Amino acid sequence: MTATTDRPIVIAAGTGFVVRNYLLGKCLTKLQERHPVVALSPMADNPGFRQVMNERGVRVEPLPAPHVHKSWGRVRRWRGRLHAGWVDNETWALKYSAEKYLAAKPDYSPTRFEAFYRDLAQWTAARLASPRTLTLIDRAEDHYALQTADAAQYRKLFGTLRPKLVFSPAPLISEEWLPIQVAREMGIPTVLSVLSWDNLSSKGRMPLPCSAFLVWSEHMRQELLAYYPDVRADQITITGPPQFDFYFDSAFQQTRAAFFASLGLDPGRPLIVYAGVTPGLMPDEPRVVEGLLAAIRSGAVPGNPQLHLRLHPKDGGERYQELRSRWPEVTFTIPGQRSGGQLKNWAPDNEDLRLLVNTVRHGDVHINVASTMTVDAAIMGRPVVNVRFDFRPPTAPRSWGLCIYDQTHYRPLLKTNGMRVAESPEELVQHVRTYLQNPTLDEAGRRKIVELVCGKVDGHSGERVATRLDELCGASPAPGRS
Repeated sequence: MTATTDRPIVIAAGTGFVVRNYLLGKCLTKLQERHPVVALSPMADNPGFRQVMNERGVRVEPLPAPHVHKSWGRVRRWRGRLHAGWVDNETWALKYSAEKYLAAKPDYSPTRFEAFYRDLAQWTAARLASPRTLTLIDRAEDHYALQTADAAQYRKLFGTLRPKLVFSPAPLISEEWLPIQVAREMGIPTVLSVLSWDNLSSKGRMPLPCSAFLVWSEHMRQELLAYYPDVRADQITITGPPQFDFYFDSAFQQTRAAFFASLGLDPGRPLIVYAGVTPGLMPDEPRVVEGLLAAIRSGAVPGNPQLHLRLHPKDGGERYQELRSRWPEVTFTIPGQRSGGQLKNWAPDNEDLRLLVNTVRHGDVHINVASTMTVDAAIMGRPVVNVRFDFRPPTAPRSWGLCIYDQTHYRPLLKTNGMRVAESPEELVQHVRTYLQNPTLDEAGRRKIVELVCGKVDGHSGERVATRLDELCGASPAPGRS
C-alpha cells in the first residue's frame, strides 16, 4: 500500500469505540490506500496501543483532556442547556427531571436554592434556545477554547503535519472538540461522524460548524437536520454503521464448536447471552442475572442452557465478584477489565472483536437493558429480551437504565415488536423459554429494528466512510467564527 500524499488525515480517537469501529476496521484499510493516517488518542503513552497502531501503519499523537477554567466551564454548561432546550425531546425532559437525579442518587436531597437554580436554568434555557443563541454560545465556546495552551499545541502539531482533513468520529466527546476547532481556525477541512444511533437525541452538542457530517441512516439524517438548524442537507452523507462491519468479516467468524471450546462451553446446549450495561444505569443488574441463574438451575428454563455474561466496556467487573464465586458455571467476557472500565483507556483488539462477533452470532437468546446490543442481535437475526425491572422498593425511583425505554431513541424500537420486554423476573424466564422453543418468533420485527437504526448493513460501511473522507480532502473548510 502506497499513499498518494505525505499529508495525512488526522483522526481523533477519544474512546475505544472509535479505535474499534474505525482504526481496526475497513475504514482505515481503505483510507491508507491513498493517505497516511495519524490518530490522536488519550492512549498515546500506552505501549501496547502504540504497537497495535504501528503495526497498522498509524502514527499516534496525544489527545489530552482540555484544561477547562471556570469561565469556559460555565459557557460549556450553558451551551449544553441551550442545546437541550432547543432539542426539547423526551430524553432531555427526563434528563432534567428530578427522576434523573434520584435514579443516580436515591438519597438525593437538594437544598431549596439548588432545586430553584436547576429549575430556573432549565426554564431560562428552554426560552432562550434558538438558532441564533446556539450560534452565539458556539462562538463563546470557540473563544475560550482557542485561547488555551492546548489549542496552541494543536496549532503546532497541525502546522507540522499539514493534514488534508481532521476527522472526529465521536464529536460528542469533549476531548475531540479542540482538534476540530483548531483545524477549522487554520482552514483545514473538518468532518464529524455521529458515533452511534442514540447520540443525536440524547447527548450534548457537537462542535459546529464543520465541512461535512456522516451518519448511519436516513433516520439519523433527519434528526441531525432537526436538532442542528445550521446544518445543510448537502453536508450530510449516509454511510451505514461501521461498528457492525465486523459481523460480515469472515476473518472474525468461528464455528459454533470452535467458539464454545474457546470459552469452555458445550456446543450441544443452548447459550443465553446477557449483555450488561454501564454500572450506573443498573446497580441491581447482578441480582437480575442471579435470578435468571436460579431459574436455569431449577429447570424452569428447559434445555439445560448455559449463560455467558458480556459486560459493557465501562464495567470493570468488580461488582460481579460475588456472583462469580457463587455461580462458577457462568462464563464472562470483560472488555473493560484491563482499562478499569475507562472508555478512554479501552484499547480493543482483534481478540475482542472475535469474542464480540461470535458471542452475538452463536447466542441462542440475548438479554439486555435497553442496550445497543439489541441492534447487534437483530442484525444477526437472534432473539432479544429486554429487561424492564429492578429490585428497588416500589416507593424508590427506578434505575436510570429503565428510563431509557421512555427516551426518544429507544421508543421506536419498542414499536417494532422485534423483542420481548420482561417487566418482572417471571416474565424474563417466560420470554427466554419462549425464544428457546421458537427462535424465529418476531423475525419481522428484528428486521424493522435494523432498517430503522442502521439503514444499509452490508459490512462495507467503513469503506464508504473512507471514500467520503477521501472526497472531502479537497473540500472547502468550514466557515470560521467572526
